Amino acid sequence: MVRWDVDSGAVSVRKRARNRASGGCSSSSAYPPLLGLRPGQNLGGRYTVDRFLGAGWEGEVYKVIESVTKRPRAAKFYVSRGERSQRQVQAALQAHARKLEKLRGCSMVLQYHHVEEIDVESQRVPAMIGEYSPGLPLDVWLPSRRGGKLPLYEAFTLLHGLSHGLAAIHGCGEYHGDLHAGNVLIRRRGVLFDLKILDFFNQGRAARRHFQQDVQDIIHIFYDCLGGRAEYAKLPAEAKYVCRGMQGRLIRERFPSAAALCKHLESFSWN
Repeated sequence: MVRWDVDSGAVSVRKRARNRASGGCSSSSAYPPLLGLRPGQNLGGRYTVDRFLGAGWEGEVYKVIESVTKRPRAAKFYVSRGERSQRQVQAALQAHARKLEKLRGCSMVLQYHHVEEIDVESQRVPAMIGEYSPGLPLDVWLPSRRGGKLPLYEAFTLLHGLSHGLAAIHGCGEYHGDLHAGNVLIRRRGVLFDLKILDFFNQGRAARRHFQQDVQDIIHIFYDCLGGRAEYAKLPAEAKYVCRGMQGRLIRERFPSAAALCKHLESFSWN
């Protein structure tokens, strides 16, 4: 399920249910579409619906085609499903917009363009229009790889991309708060990976613990991409040096920041 910063109400995949809306190229969702927009439906002469991507408690996301430019966009419609009031949903929209505005210079973040109200079946629905990514969620892409895991070099390349992107986000005074394979979009670009992250989870004002949790989360992604617990004993020392037995305290001691992890990945020696 590809998501585009849809809900802020989930916790880590190891602790929370994945119940968010989507923003890329798959239509799996824990919520059925509420607005029921149809492929080909015209939205005020400005957009044409391509397909439903997913839904969460804040609303639902569609891939749309901008009428003037013919370019694909992600349109997130903020509409209450009863779990939250429309006022709470509106507040979530404003919070997302503020966060994304701060992160406009961060290439790993899917960018939003603007917010507008769109007429849908005689009601005005606030919508955030933003970048559409053709990437796949890592948890969808990974099983297609041999053995459902990555070779060591590719796993390190993935971790470096994530740590580099996180360092930029943290440098803006923001954090993600819910990083797991379900909200990392991935596609190949040459010998590298083009990565995007979604579904920022608001846990209040940024603090050191939020930044360190983000670092632990991407190391957990690295660990899972190498086969997780079943393969850990077989991993070379270079990988175990990073994973540290997946003990949070040890990871924080060795890599107190995303920048520290990125520096290590750019400088360590291995065979």
